[in-house]
Amino acid sequence: MIHIIIALVAFIISGCTHSPDLPQHNEVKCIGHRGDTSEQLENSPASFLAALNNNADGIEFDVRETADGTAIVMHDIDLSDVALSRPGKVCPIKTPINRLTFDEITNNCQLKNGEDIPKLETVLSTFQSTNLFLLIEFKTNPGNNTLDLFNIYYTQNPEKIISIISFNIDYNNAIETRDRFKTTTLLNREVYQPDFYEIFDGVDVLDIATVFIKRLQYEGKIISLYGINSLENTKEAFDLRAHYITTDNLQNCLAVKNET
Repeated sequence: MIHIIIALVAFIISGCTHSPDLPQHNEVKCIGHRGDTSEQLENSPASFLAALNNNADGIEFDVRETADGTAIVMHDIDLSDVALSRPGKVCPIKTPINRLTFDEITNNCQLKNGEDIPKLETVLSTFQSTNLFLLIEFKTNPGNNTLDLFNIYYTQNPEKIISIISFNIDYNNAIETRDRFKTTTLLNREVYQPDFYEIFDGVDVLDIATVFIKRLQYEGKIISLYGINSLENTKEAFDLRAHYITTDNLQNCLAVKNET
């Protein structure tokens, strides 16, 4: 069925005067979802290093800001899924992160694997000299101090940063972020609007019609797919020639990428 749809789209747009600049098979990037979580805790330093050591092209992770404006790597609104109390301390795991200062978090809490909850700055400084692409989903409106970190650590290679604007970001802040954040910026599917996405570089999507992906590609947009875990879905994503494939199964993605 997917091949029929692709053929139909190709026929519809056959009158275009140019072809999209799509990645070749070996140029598709395999991105570890919250790192390599096959054996490591999500969004942890260990999972990021595992992805690097297992030859991932990049890592995807989430960023939230604390009450005092410190950017930390965390997916959920609170710490309950991935953190616990330090010995002799009480971690407020049910309190929203934006109501806690960074000191309150780091003094009382640690990840369930025993590591510190990582700051965005720590991740950027750790991987700035590697070849890893960093797909960063902003879960809350990033402040100036957060955006300045990218100028500090990735001035020489801004192409390695791909920012993703999630549904919690208001439109005005998203536009301001796009203007200040001079790297590739994608819209998450939840905030997609036909007019709004035109000022961005592309979209980051979970479940979207193939015909829509092809139309965006022919408009020169970057396509990032996430939730691509099965071998079948991975092969389809490569057939679509998505730029980035975010996966919980790096082994599948890298195996398909290495096929001749």
